[in-house]
Amino acid sequence: MVQMWMYATAFSLLALPIGAAPWTLRLLPETASEAVCLDGSRPGYYYRPGRGEAASSFKLHLMGGNWCMDGDDCLQRSRGFLGGSTAWPAEPPHGGSNGSWDLGTFGLMSDAGTGKFANWTAVWFMYCDGSSFASHREQPLLVNGTKVHLRGRAILDAILDDLLLTGGLAHAQTVLLSGTSSGGMAVYYHAEHVRSKLRTTTRLLAAPDAGFFPDIDCAPGQCAFRDALKQLVPFWNVSTAAIADGYPGLNAQCVHANAARGETWRCLFAEYALAYVSSVPTFVINSLYDPAAMVSLLNMPCVFNLSSCSSVQMQTVAQWRETMASKLRAISAMPHRGHGVFASACSQHEETCRDADFDAITIRGQTMAAALAAWVDGGARTLVDDSALGANPSCWLPAPTAEDPHGSC
Repeated sequence: MVQMWMYATAFSLLALPIGAAPWTLRLLPETASEAVCLDGSRPGYYYRPGRGEAASSFKLHLMGGNWCMDGDDCLQRSRGFLGGSTAWPAEPPHGGSNGSWDLGTFGLMSDAGTGKFANWTAVWFMYCDGSSFASHREQPLLVNGTKVHLRGRAILDAILDDLLLTGGLAHAQTVLLSGTSSGGMAVYYHAEHVRSKLRTTTRLLAAPDAGFFPDIDCAPGQCAFRDALKQLVPFWNVSTAAIADGYPGLNAQCVHANAARGETWRCLFAEYALAYVSSVPTFVINSLYDPAAMVSLLNMPCVFNLSSCSSVQMQTVAQWRETMASKLRAISAMPHRGHGVFASACSQHEETCRDADFDAITIRGQTMAAALAAWVDGGARTLVDDSALGANPSCWLPAPTAEDPHGSC
């Protein structure tokens, strides 16, 4: 097992000269005993120091990778890299170097080029709890004689505390909290909590990618996704009772507002959680045609190959696009919050973790990278792609390759 190495707490020592800086795995110390992965191993994160004056700004990425929905599911997950740390290498695996998984430390998290974020200190929160860092069961589940731990909230807090104590986060000027897929959902859930952990003079911004799974109208008995979220609330132990010891695992105001009528599940939908994100300006990055969201909510596997969809199914896809566009445009209209939106017409799930997406997907002449940078600098940016499906050429890039990887992000 890779041992955590100690380093200077004075932030001035963390700012390296201009030049390549490696990622390093840091496992949490055993003293963080409440924070464990599904399999009981120590959680951790990959850390790359920034360069020059930009090192005082941080980009914190919450890794995604779906959820586990019940004991058997979580037990199965605990046997892989999304459930335990024993197989995590000292540096993020790329190009198949680990045989079975790569990390998508590209795009927004890259240190290449001269973009606004290239020289920022970067932190990749490894995902090993299966709950978007939201679960908190005091006792492990016993599944077929094996203990399975659901301690996502403790993992999030322990990593933040470690970064504040030893990683320079206590002295950060600006922090950008990002995440993709279930990690993008985690950004909506935890932005206000992360805000509460930082010093008041630190500017916190958020940029969730592919975490906006909308709550759509559905007939009774046909609301499988919503029903699944309702089951997750007790399974993860998300409740107002947990607030007494600090944090319920989702946006606390949202939980307070919805728990009394038995609707805490609403806080697992990005659109409802974001309504309670008042102190963290958020730049929502999402495709209008995210196939993972459409499969989850519409149960239409053909969206991964749209040419196989029937005419009736394509009408449903068109209706989905209008719903997404309407919901996403409404975000920027939230008063006094400074939110922004970059909503592409690409049929793609996750768009910030490949260079050729982050630096190339374009809406009305502005790339995703440029739009996010402009928004961080104080500009209001709401870009919703008006292109028809398949009409924006910046979407249709070749599939990821060894030279242009995507990775698990």
